[in-house]
Amino acid sequence: AICAIVGIVAAILVVLIQTEREWGNREWIFAALFFTMFIPFLAPYMDERSGMLADLLAVIVALSYIQKFYYALVQVTLSYIAYSCYFREESVIPLGFVALVAFALLLDVMLTTGVILGKKETENASLKGI
Repeated sequence: AICAIVGIVAAILVVLIQTEREWGNREWIFAALFFTMFIPFLAPYMDERSGMLADLLAVIVALSYIQKFYYALVQVTLSYIAYSCYFREESVIPLGFVALVAFALLLDVMLTTGVILGKKETENASLKGI
């Protein structure tokens, strides 16, 4: 199972690294946010530190790119719901719904990262705020 997880993450990294354009701060931040949100889906028994890092990166993205401010709102809210369920040992919202919303946010981050990496620098004028 660990080998499969490492293989999937390595394959995604190889695809991302083989893009034709040079990576700047924006690409690295979105890629880091993607991986910190994606890896817990592959290893669901990870400790809580992965969620804290995803929260921190979502806040950094929100402060850097105001169009993506909802990343921080949704990610921090999802973490709060998950932690409150753990500490109180009861769930206000079904955790399946929380996982679905987290997956939808992950897809949005993935699509945004793909759009940023797929555009050439001259075509990137419409994405200046992203």
